[in-house]
Amino acid sequence: MKKFTFIIIFIILIFSLVGCSKKIESIPMEAINIDFQVETVDNGTITLDYPSEDWTKGESSNPEVIKVVLYSNNENLEENTNIIVGTTASSTNIPLEDYVQLLPAQLEKSSPGTKVTVAEYRKINDIPVSYIEINTKMTEEAMEYGLQKGIFTEQTIEAEGGKEAFINKPETKQIQMSISFKDRITSITGTYSKDEEKEIVLKAMQTMVQTAKLKG
Repeated sequence: MKKFTFIIIFIILIFSLVGCSKKIESIPMEAINIDFQVETVDNGTITLDYPSEDWTKGESSNPEVIKVVLYSNNENLEENTNIIVGTTASSTNIPLEDYVQLLPAQLEKSSPGTKVTVAEYRKINDIPVSYIEINTKMTEEAMEYGLQKGIFTEQTIEAEGGKEAFINKPETKQIQMSISFKDRITSITGTYSKDEEKEIVLKAMQTMVQTAKLKG
């Protein structure tokens, strides 16, 4: 199994978001032409397609929280570049335009070393999307939080070279795109380290958003 690092805590924080924010207009996001081979995955609630030329489905170290893990098989991506789809939050009753405004402050407060650089309410075709970009530098506090919440395990840390190596890893870049079906928010999160990887990661995430369907 490839080494990977799950720093993201969006799935946990979604349950604690409360309050009402101001109404905002959506920003159009250009849809991609899905003219390439895809494979289908599901997180128990929705199905999504991903570009099989660049990604391979792997095993999750914590299937109770992280339902889908995609690893890179593109030579232009780092080995630990990955995309995850988490559990679907139930009965949130939070519109995505509120979610994208409330989440950044919660993230930066709860996750040491995390900085939200983009937080926008977008639409791809007619699909509403919460779009967030963050940069994270792992700290000891963030590592302990991740272990407590099951975002990663001691085995994950050992696979990365131990706690010191884990904490001293370079800054991680992440994109989260969240979609909502019947008041249930599902988050797709891409993790990468180099700016030149962003286009390939975003292509896969947009494919997943554009093809997302409720099961059954």
